[in-house]
Amino acid sequence: MSTEGEPRMGRGGWTGLLLLVGLVLVAGELVAGESAENFHYAAGVRSVLVSPDGEWVAAIGERGKRSGVLAQHWGRSQVEPVLAIEGAVRAIWWVGRDQLLALVADEAGRHAYVWIRLSADGGRIQGRTSKRALPGGLIDPLPLVDGEVIWAFNHYGKASLQRTPLEELMAFGTERTTRGVAVLPGRELASRRGEAYGWIVDGAGRPRAVWMRKDEQYRIYAGTGGRIDSFPIREFDAKKEGEVIQPAGLDERGEKLLVLAHAGEDTIGLHELDPDTGEFGRVVFRRPDVDLVDIRYDVDTRAVIGVEYDLAGRRHVELFDDFSRRVAEELHAKPGRERAELLGLSADGNRFAFRLASETEPGAYYVGDRRQDGVFAMAREANEVDRSQLSASEVFTVESTDGIRIEAYLTRPRSSPGDGGAPLVVHPHGGPFELRDDRGYDAFVQYLASWGYAVLEVNFRGSGGFGREFVRAGKRELARGIEDDIEVAVAHATSLSEIDGGRVCIVGASYGGFSALASLIRFPGRYQCAVSIMGVSDLPLISDSSDTADSKRALEIDAEWIGDPETERDRLIESSPAYHADRIQQPVFLIHGTKDRRVDVDHAHRMALMLDLYGAEWEELLIEGMEHGYRRNEAVIVARSVRRFLTRHLMSDQPYLPDPPVRADAERDPISTIRIGP
Repeated sequence: MSTEGEPRMGRGGWTGLLLLVGLVLVAGELVAGESAENFHYAAGVRSVLVSPDGEWVAAIGERGKRSGVLAQHWGRSQVEPVLAIEGAVRAIWWVGRDQLLALVADEAGRHAYVWIRLSADGGRIQGRTSKRALPGGLIDPLPLVDGEVIWAFNHYGKASLQRTPLEELMAFGTERTTRGVAVLPGRELASRRGEAYGWIVDGAGRPRAVWMRKDEQYRIYAGTGGRIDSFPIREFDAKKEGEVIQPAGLDERGEKLLVLAHAGEDTIGLHELDPDTGEFGRVVFRRPDVDLVDIRYDVDTRAVIGVEYDLAGRRHVELFDDFSRRVAEELHAKPGRERAELLGLSADGNRFAFRLASETEPGAYYVGDRRQDGVFAMAREANEVDRSQLSASEVFTVESTDGIRIEAYLTRPRSSPGDGGAPLVVHPHGGPFELRDDRGYDAFVQYLASWGYAVLEVNFRGSGGFGREFVRAGKRELARGIEDDIEVAVAHATSLSEIDGGRVCIVGASYGGFSALASLIRFPGRYQCAVSIMGVSDLPLISDSSDTADSKRALEIDAEWIGDPETERDRLIESSPAYHADRIQQPVFLIHGTKDRRVDVDHAHRMALMLDLYGAEWEELLIEGMEHGYRRNEAVIVARSVRRFLTRHLMSDQPYLPDPPVRADAERDPISTIRIGP
């Protein structure tokens, strides 16, 4: 066994244990692309919100390990940080005209809530904060009511919905009891024995429905006038039905329950649910080709006024109420704002916020005032990213071997060395089930494109967002139909004159890493190399070494969707790359974290051992402390290491050039320097 600093050799390869701070690249004279650190940005702003009365703008600011909440009084003050922490601000909500509630997490992942009260005395913003770790969760921030929220608790076998002043809630540390009965803050609106999965309340803050859960069994209770009836209107088994009917809200009249569900259709739509019978009613909105993914609410009535879905890799918002739709149409009529996403309106509909985002724009936020017909730039996500260096993507669809339509995205580099087409990096996503790729900003894709590589992303069968049957088509198709889908997309991309079909490498993480190895075996001669990042190599090992083995339900799902290691071991072995290393002739790069509990590092060790046994060319990079996912510095290490490997095998006629220095203007701290609003 090797130790740190003692490389272990494969044929033409190397391995070593790399500390997070230990990747040092040799300086070069010429620079062709951008630094990975610029693309994997550390600073920026997100989640911009206009207050209900339109007098305030707030946002989350991030810089490295620091996060904060920024605020500005409309046109009367400079932006000020009103909260700064070591950790992450997960979300913010307006809980009144000048009050915010923030969900925060420290570096250990422990969550707490912070109540922020704003004032703008003398033109300078003051923010008073109170922080408390709280059980339960927010149901309705009551944005038009100062200092009150509706909060849900699951405690002592009982679900309670409370309307509580924030002052009482923030003073509520541990549950107090009187004669064994929990004393919760505020006024109880409804309660029921058991565990609540979700609640629906109306615009007046009155409970209208509750979803109760026990394992996979769900019961929906509904009522009127603020009272929930004692008998369920609908019961369902999520395991048998293959979905959880999701509570969405109420219609514009406040009469019908609205839910996100398949309701007998292939795609997820927005449906009425009769509060008396529990039967599905009118289809409010559904597309036959893609699932709905989110809901929009009216700031005043809290009624559902819109839905979100992804189409051709881009997020779309469909608004129902005439006023919001008219505001959106006014916004989209302006040049350059055709794809603007309306984020929200003040209660009077005059002031609004919107966002522009795409693969070439990580996120730009604006606010506007309809009375003044003025729009002001607010802030940006990803300060470090030079927008002029980003590459656009295009979408195409192809038919797989069994007739399934597959959507894929091709990002072409702005320039590529040499006279021929660009080398192609095939980049399958993780999962494989329910996850998907889109055409939003992707740091890894843009980094490779800046150095002359085209990048192909494929939403193979099993990917989410395209309906239930498309997901089910991926069941038990690992190293089979999924990889066939990727292959037909690769065949299309390499048929284009701008792509060099003789220089193709497949690079993926998690399931994408498995797919990279499996594709080398299934399609010999297609690829010149492969990179597996925290990828599975031995499918039977998942049931023994993954953190999913801690969950009986997770093991049942794996057995159903991948294969049962007890009864189908031979089938799983047949699909596992580690058992077919003798069929791999191309160079392989294995990257893994030493603290990965989802896909144990033993997957990389086993693959390296088998590649070495059969004389294949391989490299292995172990990143100390990395889990199943990247922190920013780990993402930079992975990106640079992958590019060095790609240069050797796809651009062998070009010298390897190290990343240029990080630009000085990328060091700005948004928590103290970004201006929000006019």
